[in-house]
Amino acid sequence: MSKMNFDEFKQAIADQIKDYLPEKYQDMDVVLQQVAKNNDTMLDAVMITGQDSNVSPAIYVNGMYEDYQNGCEMDSILKQIADIRVSNDVPPEFDLSRIMDYDQAKDHIVARLVNLDDNRLRLENAPYTRVEDLAVTYHIDLKVQDDSTMSVQVMNPILESFGITREELHEVAMVNTREQTPPVFKSLMETMRDLIMPEVMSAMNVGEKEANVIIDGLLPSDDANLWVLTNSEKIHGAVAMLDTKMMDEICEQMGGDIMILPSSIHESIIVPKSAGMSLEDLESMVQEINATDVRPEDRLSDHVYAYDSQEKVIYRADQEETRQAEKSAHKEKGKEKENGVPKKAERGSLKDRMKDKQKQVDASRDMAKAVPGKKKDVGLE
Repeated sequence: MSKMNFDEFKQAIADQIKDYLPEKYQDMDVVLQQVAKNNDTMLDAVMITGQDSNVSPAIYVNGMYEDYQNGCEMDSILKQIADIRVSNDVPPEFDLSRIMDYDQAKDHIVARLVNLDDNRLRLENAPYTRVEDLAVTYHIDLKVQDDSTMSVQVMNPILESFGITREELHEVAMVNTREQTPPVFKSLMETMRDLIMPEVMSAMNVGEKEANVIIDGLLPSDDANLWVLTNSEKIHGAVAMLDTKMMDEICEQMGGDIMILPSSIHESIIVPKSAGMSLEDLESMVQEINATDVRPEDRLSDHVYAYDSQEKVIYRADQEETRQAEKSAHKEKGKEKENGVPKKAERGSLKDRMKDKQKQVDASRDMAKAVPGKKKDVGLE
């Protein structure tokens, strides 16, 4: 039997999903809808909506179609959709208008990090804070289950109803984000171990101790130069790079400043500057990961970033020379003011780019493709 194309797949879901849902859902409407997501990409969602509710979760089916193409049975996919819908049921009394009330929403506002240029359409009517060529956006977390998230992005009308400034919104969001989904920093090997541990335990029918022994034989030797920064939920964890306290702790652990490779909107790869990897190799690593392993809606940036532990700022690593020249010029101007010398400041010469290559870069590229597991994104956005 030939495989269905995507349109046929979506229609099959709409036609059959009620057969997998409890009785209370039988009178609900099943709607197929396109939803604008990160990087201005459009995803296809199924929405199962009742007459007595003003909100319904959007269940995205694009990834499920990939599973179907790879051999997953339609029966299994329909059961998954039904489970997601039931576990994310919104009470009839839920009033979506409460998101306009700051007192009710303030404890649920969180921050995310996205690419600025790739989200121009979504950001036209939304508050955001620019960080280099990235943007911090703000979202009201309506509900979190063990395997899903539901949220609404704060748009300008919502911010106006809050009666606060964008700066205040940013401060509240960053505090909530750290408290509710604290940053997690582990070696790449530890992250890979956490990722495959449940599968090994299930497939081999063994406990954690025996599984660790098996995994030791599966994973390559640890690379002390590659680390993963995400959050406790492993979803939208790239914003953890803006947590100054966490970044300072990482720099202290690494013994100096660090480079940040944006693996996706969900996590970053951290490399100590002392590892000696060239910027060209690091950028190549990021671009290869984005091109081969990251879905378009999950991509954050093709650039590499650096964290200055002295100034506590993140900056584009390819702008290091310009940054240093501007700092030198600023210092010269300061000296002239002190000495009362009215001469024009001269820009210092630019530093040469690093040329040395790390012997293990090629192997590290393969390891850096590992991406921590994600929750199902069941959103209203």
